[in-house]
Amino acid sequence: IFGTLVHNQNEIIRLSESMKSYNDSMLEMAEKQGSSAPVLMYQDGMSMNTIWAVPSAGIDPQTGNELYIKKDGTLTYTYDSTDMIAAGDSDPKYRGNFGFTAEYKGFGLSATFSFLTDCQMYNYTLVDRVENIDVNYNVDRRVLLGRWHNPGDVTSFKRLGMTYVDGKEVPVTTLATTRFVQERSELSLGTVSLYYE
Repeated sequence: IFGTLVHNQNEIIRLSESMKSYNDSMLEMAEKQGSSAPVLMYQDGMSMNTIWAVPSAGIDPQTGNELYIKKDGTLTYTYDSTDMIAAGDSDPKYRGNFGFTAEYKGFGLSATFSFLTDCQMYNYTLVDRVENIDVNYNVDRRVLLGRWHNPGDVTSFKRLGMTYVDGKEVPVTTLATTRFVQERSELSLGTVSLYYE
């Protein structure tokens, strides 16, 4: 039987002025471009792999629109990148591997596993394949069955809809919110071997 356990932690001690201006430009870019991916920012006392997103209160059952939580705790339908918080850390607190090798009367079995735990991830698949979709292409069934349709629907996914940008009708884009920051723990079977000698 064998195994390893690794713990890694990183923390930004002090940012330079140029990195602080980089953070400001990233916030501005998030607001202008309407990106569905979290922006990469750095802050004193935080991990380098912090996930930044605007807090979400979920989907409003009356309108089908996402409700955002502002820094003062009020709810709004307007996305504001200055409300971003540290929503998680993509660095696993623990990772490692373990396994065994056993033999009995000429038969042998060995297996190796790897794992990671205590971290978060931003679920790009839900954002890109369920929320920000083009219905003219092959889509996930949750696009039709799991999203808001009528007032009173309690769902995890916003309504399908269009808005106008520069005089053109375009789909409403889901932006980086805590709704898609999820816990991540993994256990993977790396190798398995069965033999007879």
